[in-house]
Amino acid sequence: MSDSDSRTLALLLSITFLSFLVSILTNSGYFPTAIFTTVGLPVVYTIRYFKDKELIGVVSAFIIGYLVFVATTNLFDSTGLYIYSIAFFFSIIIRFIILSVYSVINPSIAENPIFSTILGIAIAFLLAPIVSIFFLYTQ
Repeated sequence: MSDSDSRTLALLLSITFLSFLVSILTNSGYFPTAIFTTVGLPVVYTIRYFKDKELIGVVSAFIIGYLVFVATTNLFDSTGLYIYSIAFFFSIIIRFIILSVYSVINPSIAENPIFSTILGIAIAFLLAPIVSIFFLYTQ
């Protein structure tokens, strides 16, 4: 497994477990849909296309992802924007954590799928209580 595949596995697992844990802890409604649209192909391709221009890439990815979220949920209001903004913010934090961890560990460990699985679950357990706070008083 390459380093890139390992990071992608950790990202997808952390988002899957995070949406599951947040759904258990709160009545988050559309949060799982929102966070999965932050790693959908339109968002990933937008980020890759603008990889040299980070701010433009992030803003473009947010807009594209929000449009996909609205198209799948029909939440074209302030509630939808709030939910997607939280999901996008935390997906950026997850990406940053994963990149930070992979930049300091041994490459032979980084390519291990068991490490990616443990990292993804650990990130989800770390962030789930924090994300849940945003939904405790909104529903």
